[in-house]
Amino acid sequence: MLGKLFKHDMRALSRWMRFVVLGIISLALLITVSIAIDTQYYDSIVQSIQVMVMGLGVMGLYASVIITAVFVYVHYYRSMFSDEGYLTHTLPAKSWHILLSKLLSSLLWMFISTLSLVLGVFIIAWVTVGDLYFISSALRSIGEYVNAATVIMAPADLLISSVSGLLQIFLAITIGCAIANKHRFWAAFGIYAAISACSGLINSIFGFPTFITLMFSYDDANITNNANIMLMIDLIKNCAIATICFFWINRLLKRRLNLQ
Repeated sequence: MLGKLFKHDMRALSRWMRFVVLGIISLALLITVSIAIDTQYYDSIVQSIQVMVMGLGVMGLYASVIITAVFVYVHYYRSMFSDEGYLTHTLPAKSWHILLSKLLSSLLWMFISTLSLVLGVFIIAWVTVGDLYFISSALRSIGEYVNAATVIMAPADLLISSVSGLLQIFLAITIGCAIANKHRFWAAFGIYAAISACSGLINSIFGFPTFITLMFSYDDANITNNANIMLMIDLIKNCAIATICFFWINRLLKRRLNLQ
């Protein structure tokens, strides 16, 4: 059943997200063409148009990140707490299967959107600079402070932090819909502000001592070891937050479901 739920959520999100991905690629190509055109022999109007096109394209790329997040959260709300929610919660599936399907489909589409954005930025950088030597040089510099543990923990921490962040917003939406019949957006916004404050406090408590230690590391080995400690602490913290949020949402879906 989980596989069917996942396919359904992927298709539902694709109605919006495919246009976001196409928009990102189109904007990247538009910026690339604008950069490639040599306007020094044209008048100031043409040059102004070129600058305006590049500026709007960059703004569009930044906006795509926000648009992606909005589509993901709107899909979660509509499919769980609006009229669609009646159909969702009558399916012969466990509540945690439904939640996991929403989480996995949202993560996958956010990854696809991010990947298309990174690809677009690489294309723009390649056209602007002429080669990507500066990227390989930066990677070699970073590699001096990286070991096998860093290579494993850094992607894992990025993934778990994304899961944790997504579940925190899902939790805010779920609580907001559980306690409010009207003004659900503002209820969810207030709940998310409280969750963010608590999460920030936890980050400060666990991250600050290790950060201070990292600042006073004077050799590469200590820098790498302390950075790995920071990654490990952050990974454990994000795993704990994600687990708490997941089980809390699942409990609310089973006991405090409030459809609109």
